[in-house]
Amino acid sequence: MGRVPGRAGTADLAEMGGDMKLSKRIPARTETVHFNWCKKDFTIFNESYRRVRGKFKRPGFHCRWCKRAFVDGESLALAQPKKDLNWILCVDCADKILNSDAS
Repeated sequence: MGRVPGRAGTADLAEMGGDMKLSKRIPARTETVHFNWCKKDFTIFNESYRRVRGKFKRPGFHCRWCKRAFVDGESLALAQPKKDLNWILCVDCADKILNSDAS
């Protein structure tokens, strides 16, 4: 049985059970989002991704957390917040999530 492209296997996901989170200071408060899991090397941003995802309400052409636009050839991460749908993130934000679990 072959591996399905774009599908994360349980071995590819960060271990569940830890407290993985992202936090940032915005005027008047600190926003923190907790995550169930994060897959750092989910897919590559390219013309094919742009064509398929361009039809969606949230196409995912920028990082959901830091709002940085993706460039062709860049690796994208996928993370599942505890209270929302999956997020497309840049690798830097995915590193922050995975490192927050280790500390």
